[in-house]
Amino acid sequence: MVEAYFGDCQPIDGKIIVPKKATKAAYNGAFFKTVFGADAEYILTLRHPLAACISTYEKSGGLPADGLFRNRSNIEEWARRDLMVSGIPEAGVDRMPYIDAYLGYWRYYHRQLADTGLATVKNLQCVPYGRERLMVLADQFNRRFGISNVVEDFQVKQKGDRHPDWMPRADAALHQIGALWSAQGLQFPLAELSVGW
Repeated sequence: MVEAYFGDCQPIDGKIIVPKKATKAAYNGAFFKTVFGADAEYILTLRHPLAACISTYEKSGGLPADGLFRNRSNIEEWARRDLMVSGIPEAGVDRMPYIDAYLGYWRYYHRQLADTGLATVKNLQCVPYGRERLMVLADQFNRRFGISNVVEDFQVKQKGDRHPDWMPRADAALHQIGALWSAQGLQFPLAELSVGW
């Protein structure tokens, strides 16, 4: 696949650059470390769980009228699967408030990042979600790879004020994962994520 899609690319520092979105790498980080090798670079974008929840339901057709979790998109399917792996029966997932189901998924996913080895790779950048940080990252790649294009403006919207009643649960999940990562000697950008982008 790499040869078919990237074989004609010019090497940079002797290597062909192959971008790959690997959301599922969280579930078996050691495997991905082995497959991609020591030279692979990983960028992990982290986001406040409430903002991520809202973004997910927006991309999935909106918050269901009854406020209960629905399976309408890939991310919602992953959430359903992860909740069931965590021990919640399938029928129970369908009766969960959307925010509770999403927070269960968010915590599980971030635990997997810490527990399966992906967060310990040598070349890992954890980038808290936000306009300035993501634009700086894109500009660094442009300069590094000799791309002269100006970085397009990255649009972000504050989402946390939509569900103030959900914020305490989302903040609790954020702090739980921050404590877990810290206990495992990993850096977790709690202060930056607490802003709520």
